[in-house]
Amino acid sequence: DSYTGGGFTDWYLPSNRELYLLASQDILIDQILDNDGNGSTNGFSQEYVGPTYGVYWSSTEGDSSNAWYCSFNSGTSYASSKGDAYRVRAVRAF
Repeated sequence: DSYTGGGFTDWYLPSNRELYLLASQDILIDQILDNDGNGSTNGFSQEYVGPTYGVYWSSTEGDSSNAWYCSFNSGTSYASSKGDAYRVRAVRAF
C-alpha cells in the first residue's frame, strides 16, 4: 500500500486473474527485464527456488482468513491461509 519503487506511488497487488496473465507471459517478461539496463529488476525465472518456488500472493480473497495465490511453475491457483509465506509482485496500472 505504501510502496514507492521507482518514485511511483500507484503500485498494487494484482488479482489472481492478473497474476495468471503474467504467468502466461513469464518468458517474454524475463527477456524484457533481463535487457532493461537495470540490474535491480529481475524476472520470474530467478524466483523458481525455495522456499516459495514461484508462488505469488494475489489480492483476491477467499474469505477473512484465506487468499488466492498463483503458482508460476504449474500455472495453478488455490486459496491458502493468509499466514502462509509466499512472494508478492507489485504491479502498476497501464
